[in-house]
Amino acid sequence: MDIVTNYCVEYKSAIAFDVTFEIPNNCVYSQSISLKINYITVQLQPGQTVPSNIFVQCKVTIAPIDGKLSVYFVQICDGKTSNKPKVTVDNI
Repeated sequence: MDIVTNYCVEYKSAIAFDVTFEIPNNCVYSQSISLKINYITVQLQPGQTVPSNIFVQCKVTIAPIDGKLSVYFVQICDGKTSNKPKVTVDNI
């Protein structure tokens, strides 16, 4: 189950990274931070049961914490949760 594809981290400055990724057009994502880790949670929109074959690109700008960027994707689909991919960039 991979509903997150073509993910990339781009260095913009010492205080900002752009994270781009693709998700099916019938999915939504949300961001949260816990214990110095940025989580991007992706799941189907309410009422949807199957991920679309049409993907859209999403981009978020994230600030590193203590010189380190940690981004974990949480993919929720068909009642299953996958905690991948995980990306870490040490910028110190």
